[in-house]
This record gives sequence, structure tokens and C-alpha cells, in this order.
Amino acid sequence: MAPDDAVPRALFARFQLSRGLKPQATRLVSQALTLDPECPEALVVQGKIMGERGMYGDARAVLEKAVALAPDNADAQHELGVWFFRVNLFDRAAHHFESAVALNRFRTRSLDYLAISLEMLGEGERAEEMVNMIIASFFSFIIRMTVCVFWIFQLEGTGNWKRSVGW
Repeated sequence: MAPDDAVPRALFARFQLSRGLKPQATRLVSQALTLDPECPEALVVQGKIMGERGMYGDARAVLEKAVALAPDNADAQHELGVWFFRVNLFDRAAHHFESAVALNRFRTRSLDYLAISLEMLGEGERAEEMVNMIIASFFSFIIRMTVCVFWIFQLEGTGNWKRSVGW
């Protein structure tokens, strides 16, 4: 990690948080924001940590700042959507989940939240479309993994697979 680069610290903080290591994530995101107070990746993690601590107003402000700085950041859109979802503002939540999905159509968690938000808004048909997208995304993933395994087995017979994975 470069000593003056906030993004790797923010990404590692997100990884630590996903593993339940909140103190380590908090320390890393603090370092990242010291280096760059407007690092969207760090702001997303900070907002998520604040939300988990019950600091909802602060979390919203931080997540809105992240979205304002990087509207093309699917993580920022998703986490702000989660914030609105948790306070039952399903129309605002749906907007941010739709943005996250538009940026990355394989964000099945955003699709899941979007489907529930739409259902809560009485838009059952659109919610069903999202569920179908989740199913299609899942099967697409299974097919891609099957193709990868097939090629590994194909190469195994030649011995080339070991070189391709660095063994």
C-alpha cells in the first residue's frame, strides 16, 4: 500500500468490515479519510459503520456525500439505498438500488433490496422482474463457473492447467 493512498485502505477496511472486524475497519477508514477526506470508497465504509452503530443521521450525511462525489460508485448508491430502506423510505431506496444495478447489473444484493422496496411500494410486477433478474444472474454465474471448470479439466490432461494457475 502506498503511504499516501486512501483507496487501498478504504477497500481493505470494507473487506475487514465484511469479516466482522469492525475495530480494524474503523482504524483503516480513519486513516484513509485522513489522507483524503473526500475519498468516496472510505466515505461508504464510514457511513456503513456509522449506520451499524446507530448513528443514522451522520451515516446518511456521509453516504449522501459519497454519492455526490461519485454518483457512478455502485457501492455508494447501494449503501445509501440500504439507509433509506432501513427507515422505510422505499421510494428513495428503490431509486438508489436502481442506480446501483444500472452501474453493475450483477449486484444481486441490490436487486434483492430493489425487489423488496418495489413490493413495499405496491409495484408487484416490477418486483417480480427484479426477482427474475436475480435468478438469471445466479444461473449466469453457474454457467460461467461451469465453463471455467470445464476448461481446467480440459487443460489438466495436457499439463498446461498447472502453468495457467501458477503451479
